[in-house]
Amino acid sequence: MKGIVDSVPHASDILKNVLRSAPSEIEDFLDKKRSTFRREALFPPQMSKPELEDYVNSKVFPGVKEAFQEIRGRGYSIAVASLTDEERIESALKLAGIPHVGIIVGRNEYQDRELKGHIKNDKIFLIRKIANLSGVPVSRVLYVGDHEKDEAAARDIGASFIHARLIASLKASADKRTLSFEDYSKLIHAIELAESRVRASEDVPHAGRHY
Repeated sequence: MKGIVDSVPHASDILKNVLRSAPSEIEDFLDKKRSTFRREALFPPQMSKPELEDYVNSKVFPGVKEAFQEIRGRGYSIAVASLTDEERIESALKLAGIPHVGIIVGRNEYQDRELKGHIKNDKIFLIRKIANLSGVPVSRVLYVGDHEKDEAAARDIGASFIHARLIASLKASADKRTLSFEDYSKLIHAIELAESRVRASEDVPHAGRHY
């Protein structure tokens, strides 16, 4: 099912429409299995620790560690967000040796059930949580994502957005104003452009960075 959603355009919307009329038993089954699906995607079972470290590092895009180091060196705060629980995110970052992450934002199965039907885009939950934990307004959050759902969430809630086009098959944003980058060596430049836009729109002097 995940393979279909990942490979077919708009498949996630099609799947939602199918499940909307599915028996409650199917929805309950998927709710209970979601945690297992997420864990096995991050940490395939039956791997030794060295194998797991190699596997996780093989999924890390080139330049991530260097980019994070430069971003922190310039005074920005970094949060990592994912639709899995925070313990797994922290484990993945540790296995990959990625430093300089101040805030980790995840979502557990309980929150999945609580949010169902109450929020139209689950990425909004992540952005709002980043802002709350950082102690800054949402307008000072710069959200980096690789999916149109990421961009829609940022726009809807009033955060800035940068499109991570790290895979050649990813389409450009429909909004020509959207900032993007193709590799992590160009991320800091995109961040600075985004920040200058925010400062211009707020018409306030530069006073600390909270992205």
